[in-house]
Amino acid sequence: MNVYSKILVINFVVLNLLVLLLHSVFVDIFVGLLAVFLVTLGVITAIIRTLIYDNPDRKKMILVLSLPAFGILMIINSIVASGSAQVCSIIFK
Repeated sequence: MNVYSKILVINFVVLNLLVLLLHSVFVDIFVGLLAVFLVTLGVITAIIRTLIYDNPDRKKMILVLSLPAFGILMIINSIVASGSAQVCSIIFK
């Protein structure tokens, strides 16, 4: 398992733990999206720093390509958090 896979696994673990602990917060769309945004921002920052450290000469390309990656990961994280919040609300009802 490479570094990027480990970062993404940590992303989903942290996101699901946040939803588990604060499942009532994720019912509110704005607060839930803010939490997802912050987790996604942290993950993308970690991946960018690792990529720039490994390839310092391709810094500009990495920064340009990180914007679509952020958008895609934000969508995936939103879907995961929404599903997890629904499951938690059913379990803890």
